[in-house]
Amino acid sequence: IKYDALRLAVVIVCGNSNINQNSINEFFMKNDIFDPLVKTSYVAYEAILLLGILANYNKHESKNPYMTKITEIKDESVFQKILDAVASTCKKCRNHYIEIQDDDETYKYSVSSALSYIIPWGMSSSTKEQSDITDPEQAFNQLQGFVAYLSKSIAEAESSLDGPFVDFLSFASYLVQHNRSTRTANYIKLLLFVLLILTEDVTFDSRISDERKSFYVRLCRQRQPLLPSVKNPPYHWSELWHSLIGLLKFILSNYDNFQQDHSSINEILTPAINIINLCIAFGDSFFPDTETYDGLIYEIVRSNEVFEGLYKIVNIQDPAKPSSQKFSSFEHAFANINTICQHFHLKIEAWKATNRVKTLLPEQVLSIINANYDSLNLITPEKLDNYISYSEIPYQ
Repeated sequence: IKYDALRLAVVIVCGNSNINQNSINEFFMKNDIFDPLVKTSYVAYEAILLLGILANYNKHESKNPYMTKITEIKDESVFQKILDAVASTCKKCRNHYIEIQDDDETYKYSVSSALSYIIPWGMSSSTKEQSDITDPEQAFNQLQGFVAYLSKSIAEAESSLDGPFVDFLSFASYLVQHNRSTRTANYIKLLLFVLLILTEDVTFDSRISDERKSFYVRLCRQRQPLLPSVKNPPYHWSELWHSLIGLLKFILSNYDNFQQDHSSINEILTPAINIINLCIAFGDSFFPDTETYDGLIYEIVRSNEVFEGLYKIVNIQDPAKPSSQKFSSFEHAFANINTICQHFHLKIEAWKATNRVKTLLPEQVLSIINANYDSLNLITPEKLDNYISYSEIPYQ
């Protein structure tokens, strides 16, 4: 009967998604049941669960009698009941994971080593300011007596196979490894806050850092299934064309800033033009479909003014400068680009004249491009598969 009564009480106090908005909890504030709860032994888990819920009811808006009495607990038997309830609950929850996949591997760790497995960035310094602890964890942080008792239980543990904190760490490792939902993430956040508060206690730190004290902590070794292999992930070629042409527009618009150092233009312009030429000459061998090649030609034709401007920049370089020898190769590099622009410009203008249309849609331009490859004559650019090795002195 006591078990059923406690379960019913838990359901009643949790009758709202926000316990602070459940007005029936005021009944338990006026009718204090703290003493019966802490004296319960047979159904300690249900009693502690109910006590924890009631202690959090409007604890910041008004004085909560349960929270006040929890912070004043001196009886170590109450702390032991809490630890036993936590240990049994952690074991039960961990066993649910083990029933699905039994990772029967137990490793010998010091408690501090097991803790570093869950929190790889290490333990926090005990000098951390109190203001850094957020509200939901302040109540736990006030239980200095409980933390002290937990530290004492670790130091006095006779068996290295079990213990409340060992069971807590074991369950924590399984929970962290199976973080797949918002609900689980919230539990992990709470778990990490508990570990943070514990490790900020100097006495607790000294207990778990004692390398002479070793425990068998069962850590999760359940590997997640491999993701399906994607042999040919889709590549967004249009983004590459936009990025390359955007770079060329930047060079063209900032040409005046490069007038004192023409070689710097060459360092940026050469790879960009080579990539475009590579795709023009050999794109049909690695593009997934003809639409991708059509898209490249469309972007080249659409950016005709950019390529014309860059071609003019190349041709006005001072031939007296040594770097001008490097720019002479650009006339060959721009050959296919200029041919494409001129060829399809004539075809587009002819189509507009025939159909008496002033403005074309992108789909219409792509259709014209796709229908006029036969009359397009391109050359194979030289040395596209080579690169200029790095040198501290450019072009040496």
